[in-house]
Amino acid sequence: MSDLREKLAEKTGNNVIFFSPPPIFNEEEDEGVVTMQEARTACRIDGTDNDDIIRPLKRAAEWYVLDAVGESYRNDARTKEAILTRIAITYRPERDAQGILREHVESLLLQMGKSV
Repeated sequence: MSDLREKLAEKTGNNVIFFSPPPIFNEEEDEGVVTMQEARTACRIDGTDNDDIIRPLKRAAEWYVLDAVGESYRNDARTKEAILTRIAITYRPERDAQGILREHVESLLLQMGKSV
């Protein structure tokens, strides 16, 4: 890397600084309200092969639910259930063909006092 930096600096006449881009998913910050194992279980997945698919679904569901109810409900069991149900609906939409699971999530959010 330093050879490339020196060659670019020589060619352009400027000091070249390389920044490494941040990782798309930071594994250390990954654990939110639900764990990846709980998300896998909600999707009925064994193993970590589909983690690249499940991780963004988990984050989106957490953001959606926490945005609706607020951080004060982070440790509420209904929050976790709503997040896991949204993950399952998004991963396997055919499981909610009649919309019952989506209505369940909405009722959980309403129970916590927030409108959907």
